Amino acid sequence: MTDNNKTDLAPEVTETEIGNEGKLLRWRVFPFVEYPVRSVVAVIIIFIGGVLVHNISGYWYLGLGAVLLLVASLYKHFLPTDYYLDDEGAETRILFTKRRRPWDNFHSYYYDQFGIMLSTFAYPSRLDSFRGMGLRSQKKRRTRLLP
Repeated sequence: MTDNNKTDLAPEVTETEIGNEGKLLRWRVFPFVEYPVRSVVAVIIIFIGGVLVHNISGYWYLGLGAVLLLVASLYKHFLPTDYYLDDEGAETRILFTKRRRPWDNFHSYYYDQFGIMLSTFAYPSRLDSFRGMGLRSQKKRRTRLLP
């Protein structure tokens, strides 16, 4: 039996009982909707890139391939991401992929411009974007997450 209660963190963050083991926090972030100006600029640049590749090569399918490649490289901006935190670890889900990491993989955390970065190092490192896990928060709720 689950009990969906809103927490003090943000209205979009829900807390659910997961048996006798503990709590589950979950939220969804959709940067395409949260940043409309960036989204419009990204769509325009992608469209122009596709048109340029088509005009230079003369093949429509290369222009379409360029558009698909650019959209695929920005998939975290164009698709909603779900975040789950429980007693055992952190999980991110985007489209058909799921990435789960146990808490003992992380040695520190820090706040960045998009939310919280869980780091595998004892200090902030340039490798955090590859080895760590970024937990994005919604732009309008970001200040409420900070202690």
